[in-house]
Amino acid sequence: MKDKNLMNPKEENLMELLWDEQRPLTTAEIGSVLKGKGWNKSTLFNTIQSLLEKGYIKVSGVERSHTQYARQFEYAMTKEEYAALFLTEKGIKRSALGNIALAMTGSSSSDEEADEELIQELENIIKQLRGNRK
Repeated sequence: MKDKNLMNPKEENLMELLWDEQRPLTTAEIGSVLKGKGWNKSTLFNTIQSLLEKGYIKVSGVERSHTQYARQFEYAMTKEEYAALFLTEKGIKRSALGNIALAMTGSSSSDEEADEELIQELENIIKQLRGNRK
């Protein structure tokens, strides 16, 4: 069974580009990067349309290029938001978040500073969740 809300590999490629660039891109800019990876104009336009319909990207403005204007696209969903949607679509419940965090961090780490940052981030999430109850 196909998950209708999840991205196909082409959509994921395009989203990875937008997530990595962290700025709006025109179709021409996207095409110039993806052309060497086997993309053609038709595939690019179809993928952009699909991502727009799914709500993963949005038009963020226009840019003038010589005598024409080109729409600029940016992501409407962060990579982390998509990961949460992906897990939800695959049947992973919110209650599994602790086990997922533990699995992602591994049982031991040699980077104490990174561990402390992660602990602080998790503590902030706990505070935020407790604050939402009041």
